[in-house]
Amino acid sequence: MQEHEGNPIHCILIDDDQDDIEIFKLAIAQTGLKIKFQSARDGVRGLELLNSLTSSPDFIFLDLNMPNLDGKQTLVEIRKQKKFTDTPVIIYSTSSYINDIRETSRLGATGFVTKPNNIDSLVEILTSIFNNTYAFKTSAYYK
Repeated sequence: MQEHEGNPIHCILIDDDQDDIEIFKLAIAQTGLKIKFQSARDGVRGLELLNSLTSSPDFIFLDLNMPNLDGKQTLVEIRKQKKFTDTPVIIYSTSSYINDIRETSRLGATGFVTKPNNIDSLVEILTSIFNNTYAFKTSAYYK
């Protein structure tokens, strides 16, 4: 979803790795887009954050390997809630394992992004996601 009426794009990252959160934050800043960013350190905190919101975020990025409630379990809980039915949930993981990709698709994720190894690639990916030009279906990451 692009910026609408001057409102920033609201993006949430649920990831237990503080370094990955910081890199994600830096990449967002480099997109040049107006973005409201929030993060949570695990699935339990992520669900608490989501449930505290008055409206659905524009994008939820979700790591798979986290303590307490992993990404797949968190995804299931997010998809149970009506207010997040149309919210894009993008798996953001070091995994590129085909079974993770297939299972998260089946559980309702919008797309799957394997964490890139440099910030420039992440900026490029995030910019295309936020501008609705990222082709998940043709990237072999979904279907």
